[in-house]
Amino acid sequence: MDEAVAPSHGERSVMNQDAPTVSVVIVNHNLKGMLIRCLESVLRTRYPSFEILVVDNASSDGSVESIARKFRDATNLKVLANFNNLGYARGNNLGIAASSGKYVAILNNDTIVDADWLKEAVSAFESNTGTGVAQCRLLTFDGSRIDSCGDIVDTFGLAFRRGNGEPSAGRYQSVEEVFSARGAALVVLKEIFESVGGLDSSLFLSYEDIDLSWRVRLAGYKVLYVPKSIVYHVGGASMPSEDSSTKVYYDTRNYLTVFLKNSSFSSVTVFNAQTIVIASAIVDLIFRRKPLLFLARGIAVLSVLRSLGTIWTSRASVKRVTLQGSSQEVKDVMLKSGYSRLLILFLFKIRYGERAANMLLTYWYDEQMRSGFTPTQFNLEGSSQKRDSGPSSSR
Repeated sequence: MDEAVAPSHGERSVMNQDAPTVSVVIVNHNLKGMLIRCLESVLRTRYPSFEILVVDNASSDGSVESIARKFRDATNLKVLANFNNLGYARGNNLGIAASSGKYVAILNNDTIVDADWLKEAVSAFESNTGTGVAQCRLLTFDGSRIDSCGDIVDTFGLAFRRGNGEPSAGRYQSVEEVFSARGAALVVLKEIFESVGGLDSSLFLSYEDIDLSWRVRLAGYKVLYVPKSIVYHVGGASMPSEDSSTKVYYDTRNYLTVFLKNSSFSSVTVFNAQTIVIASAIVDLIFRRKPLLFLARGIAVLSVLRSLGTIWTSRASVKRVTLQGSSQEVKDVMLKSGYSRLLILFLFKIRYGERAANMLLTYWYDEQMRSGFTPTQFNLEGSSQKRDSGPSSSR
């Protein structure tokens, strides 16, 4: 990874001094070392007006005390210390409620940012009206490969990292629409974030970023991928392992919740979601011989069934902010999928591994966009408008 330039605090400004304030919110739980490294890079950001809010979720590793000692001279850094682990969504919501910026950057603590990451993200917002969320270009920590250029979501509601595993010097060099931004590093207009209800705290772990982007899209705003806003990401440092029953439980429960809450409701969508979960459970039990994961999926389904009333209420709230016609636009940027394609992907993953399967899926999506509906591409000199951007005043 290239070493980020480390200007003094007096050398931050590369934009007009009237640039809108950005509030950088970082949620932490027992990752003191990574958090300090992340904060050091954020404080080197070349942008004239930003604040940092660290929301600590009851860390026991001395995170709060270490920040207070090491960054005592950083006047734009605040720490909100919680007595309990509130999770990703509630933690970020708390930080954003206490923020003062026009824009909010949600950042994982296992990241290091490029010095110009905020400048590039804000430039994309200011040049493209109707933008609600910007996705930073997420690279692996050594900078050699892409972690994510946004999320692909298919018509079953399943999410995949766009470009994951591809060389970082390759594709995805243009500002363009994506379905969803990843919560490891995204920037959102605070007024839009609040108008769609913020992050869903009931999810606690996983799918919160997809849910937010889906609701922002339904409200008529764009989600843009900004390639020059670069963030290096360790990935998974604060998450349970992929094969843990905790991860499988939350992934399954939240997948069903987000799909039922935001999708065009029909018996077909419900059947598709049920089929995905049942097939995954069978694979866990018979092919992978992991009965605990099978049990975790079953418990997740029961949790969703018990929560159907709450999900229905949330769905009604989404409908109230949905712009007419936006549901079709959401479908247009989804990967068109079917059971045969999912089977091919599953077999490909078994034979060649997850990275290769993700590359195949990205290829399908890119081919679909080229041959049919293509999300609008943007440049920083022009703009494309779906809906007027929310707030017009800057701080």
